[in-house]
Amino acid sequence: MLSAERRLRNVKTASNCQMAGALRKWPVKNDIYEQASLLLDLLCATRPDFQEAKRVIVNGHVIYSRIYEKMKNHCGYAVLIEHNEENFMVFVQYFLYESNSRTVFAVVKWIILDFANPFLASEKPHHLLRIAGEEDQHTVVPVDCVLEKVLYLSGNSNHVCVSRAPNFCGRCR
Repeated sequence: MLSAERRLRNVKTASNCQMAGALRKWPVKNDIYEQASLLLDLLCATRPDFQEAKRVIVNGHVIYSRIYEKMKNHCGYAVLIEHNEENFMVFVQYFLYESNSRTVFAVVKWIILDFANPFLASEKPHHLLRIAGEEDQHTVVPVDCVLEKVLYLSGNSNHVCVSRAPNFCGRCR
């Protein structure tokens, strides 16, 4: 049977997901390094060795990061995550792969919703939420806390919004 989908090449398996594409040397940023090191197992005696990845496969879905240039126009870096038993919408900046423990982390920025005027349309569709902006600070979270992608609609700079959308039999990327 023929398939119209493109296959991902160069897929590597980690303990909590799969990575698609090449890994790059990560230019160390101290605050992100400290956050990621704290999330690692404290019994790890070796110094963490982090590499940067641009896309991962979590629960069968390809999650892109903001630094992945090929998908910049598709805005595939907005995701819904579960963090501290609450759900948040975030922008994934990039992924960090720790080679000793084979664990992947996501470096994210929180999406700030506009609670003064939360919905794009005032009548029926209450699934389009307005965005007021994003936080300046980066946060490191384990990549397996990513629940699903969300649609990031940025066509009009006055009305930037996000929306959850159904995944039709794995066809939405």
